[in-house]
Amino acid sequence: MSSNFTITRICQICGNEFLAKTTVTMYCSQHCRKQNQMAQERKAKLARSEAEVKVLKEVNTVKQRAPILKKDILLVKDVAALIGCSTKAVYNMINDGRIKASNLGVRQIKIKRSDIDKLLDNPKFEVVPKPKNIKVVEPLKIENCYSIPELVSKFDVTRDLLYTMFRRKNVPKIPKGREVFYSKKVVDKLLRGYKIR
Repeated sequence: MSSNFTITRICQICGNEFLAKTTVTMYCSQHCRKQNQMAQERKAKLARSEAEVKVLKEVNTVKQRAPILKKDILLVKDVAALIGCSTKAVYNMINDGRIKASNLGVRQIKIKRSDIDKLLDNPKFEVVPKPKNIKVVEPLKIENCYSIPELVSKFDVTRDLLYTMFRRKNVPKIPKGREVFYSKKVVDKLLRGYKIR
């Protein structure tokens, strides 16, 4: 049954306006509809391919771990594959003492499989977040600060250089009215090599 009205729609594929006979028509032509259908099929193929790759990766991981599980003495890369971490993490665990290892020479670190099993069964160390270093900063006082005109007259530098340097080095400042005051302690360190007038 055809409708006796037309409505202006915009094609979902090409973006052109067209006259449609229904409010749900999304494509201006058969060509655009086929384009959409092909895009949907392409997405489905990609999703299937990604799922297959994921399964193959898991199978390969199991195949890689199978020979490692038979060994009694492991290398660092074997331990990394077994635990599922990077070799750097394994070296860190060796340095921390979480994993016992024997160094038999250059690139000859050997680890007993039984030690890894013990580590996984009964971990000695708990993960404790490192405390953040909190610096106690005293509030700036204007007496301990320079103004830009003072710095220009004291050191042989321009205002632009000072503003750029202070912005880059994030020098502590106190805005007061139109003037901005910068910490003497930090500024003296920054301008140590400049000529004093």
